[in-house]
Amino acid sequence: MDQIIDIAKRSLRTLWLNKYLWFFGFFVAAGSNTGGGSQSRSMSYPGGVEAVPFWVWLVLAVAVLVGLLLLTLHIISEAALIEGVADGEKGERLGIGRGLCHSRRHFFKVIALKLLLALVAGLSVAVLAVPLSLTHLSVLPTWLGVALTVPLVLVGLPWLLSVYFIYQYALRFAVLEDRSTIDAARHAQRFLHGRIALSIKLALLSLVGYICGGAAVVVAVAPVALVAGLAYLVGGVIPAIVTGLLMALPFVALLIGAVGTFRSSVWTLGFIYNQRVA
Repeated sequence: MDQIIDIAKRSLRTLWLNKYLWFFGFFVAAGSNTGGGSQSRSMSYPGGVEAVPFWVWLVLAVAVLVGLLLLTLHIISEAALIEGVADGEKGERLGIGRGLCHSRRHFFKVIALKLLLALVAGLSVAVLAVPLSLTHLSVLPTWLGVALTVPLVLVGLPWLLSVYFIYQYALRFAVLEDRSTIDAARHAQRFLHGRIALSIKLALLSLVGYICGGAAVVVAVAPVALVAGLAYLVGGVIPAIVTGLLMALPFVALLIGAVGTFRSSVWTLGFIYNQRVA
């Protein structure tokens, strides 16, 4: 417990003394919390694809470009944040510009690890869902589907947690020790042995940071909602929305950046500490 408390204190100190990391933390947190499956509805036009207005294609193209830019910043920021926290422990400051430049070399390793996590997690969830899917298709009776699902879930949840822990440590092996994707994953798997309890504590500490950040967002937005309500009474819906966005966005962006920085710091500092004592 003393070790986790020390990591929490050091993460908060890193968060406060290296506020430039909030830039990277924003893109890391924002990218982690956006779902990949956007529910885009197909637009039907009487004249077919040829009848789609040009501005629609323009909007779609801009949206794709913005999405690719945000994805790129998310990947680079993931590595830059890990490096920045490690440098902060040594009393160094990487800075936003240098952080973006130095972390580009890790781009393909980080995105490969993310894809690997998504593949393993997706396949694992698919296996867990097989009995219930067969029940839904009337291939298996309900009682048998439930009976088969329960042991799968009991085994699957610890497995998924282990996969997540390996992913977090593999990122740090890839960035801080400049290892290849597969080599980082192998070292992370070996690193996890004997550290399951520690990893659960780090995950819980990261979750506490997320919850506190969410509570801070609510506190920050509450006065904004009051001002937006007054703007609605004076000018209507549009002024209320504009006022609310202009006032809330800076606070929310800063808090998202701080939360992303804290959560990454927890895993990075936990990794560094246990590398020293290994």
